[in-house]
Amino acid sequence: MNSVSQRVAAQYEKHIYPPPLDDLSGKAARDKTERGDPKYFAAHLWPEGPPRNNLRILSAGCGTSQAAHVAYNNPDASVTGVDLSEASLAHQKYLAERHGLKNLRLERMDVVDLAGSADRYDLIICTGVLHHMERPQDGLKALASVLSPRGAIYAMVYASARRAGVYFLQDLFRRLGVAQDASGIAFVRKVLQELPQHHYARWFLPGPGVQIEDAELVDIFLHVQDRAYSVQEVLDLISGAGLAFQGWNDNGLYTRHAQIDPASALWSRLDGATEQVEASVVDSFTLHNMRHSFVARHPSEDAPWRIGFDGKEWLKYRPVLHPSLTPLGGGNFRRGQFQFSLPPQEQQFLQASDGRASISAIIAAAGQSAGAERRELARAFYQRMWRLGHLFYRTG
Repeated sequence: MNSVSQRVAAQYEKHIYPPPLDDLSGKAARDKTERGDPKYFAAHLWPEGPPRNNLRILSAGCGTSQAAHVAYNNPDASVTGVDLSEASLAHQKYLAERHGLKNLRLERMDVVDLAGSADRYDLIICTGVLHHMERPQDGLKALASVLSPRGAIYAMVYASARRAGVYFLQDLFRRLGVAQDASGIAFVRKVLQELPQHHYARWFLPGPGVQIEDAELVDIFLHVQDRAYSVQEVLDLISGAGLAFQGWNDNGLYTRHAQIDPASALWSRLDGATEQVEASVVDSFTLHNMRHSFVARHPSEDAPWRIGFDGKEWLKYRPVLHPSLTPLGGGNFRRGQFQFSLPPQEQQFLQASDGRASISAIIAAAGQSAGAERRELARAFYQRMWRLGHLFYRTG
């Protein structure tokens, strides 16, 4: 374990974060769907279909609850959790004992030390870890080395768009020698209360009457090792590890269709731009993202996980609703921050998207308009729903 990892481990031993779950069967756990959990997101992780039924899953930097949560939700999977912090692993062991998780194995380990292991994993979940490493590139390379041929990596790193103010304050506190102790935490709280109204770090402050817990405050403003990424830097991180970018966790955060007014000068300027350029422009324009969550795979010539709407292959796709998509009635729907309305024909398309029927079959059942017209309406609808992140597609 290098010196940076030792300092990160010491921080999380003293200031346990994220807040641990006490009961995986309770409401708090149900409300906290783990990003990348195959119980909910298998179609997003593997559009072509999971590589096997009894998945081998690695939670790399599992924290206080992640590995146990995934093991609980996926009893047929074999889950391994590794973390630097003994305190975090101790809570995972408590959850394993409480819920009888025989499919969970835990080990104290630095992510970079996974390189060279004989183990192979079908899914690697690594959220909030790489950006705290001395060399994030080496961390992702280590994960790539233990990823099975058809496996997927679900990772999250901080986004630079909204964290500029955090880094100004981190630098300020380092220059003043502010420690991660009670006195230092109290000092940080006072400084945050005195921040100018225009300071960028105000994005990270809760509303009136709400206080940031000590461990979270340390994690944000006094972290010993922390960096953030632009969209292009994320893509470079992935390619530098010898991996291929599959997609964002939520396409809606990176597309002009959700984030830019069609009347804007930016909209037409993005005509013909690559998806990567569009994502970078949208991220820089909105300054919305606090984190970038993405899926990466081994490079593949045929890339069966690529989703596209040229040609006719899209007619074979089987659309799957995002698990958070909620009907509100009257043709209105909500998914997180996104709310939208659909006309009757598109409502039919959405309601028929059960993960079993192909788009071709859904079109045939919809009726009403002429065949070619109906296909074009469906193509435009399903492509838009993909860009907005409301639907996933099974291609295999």
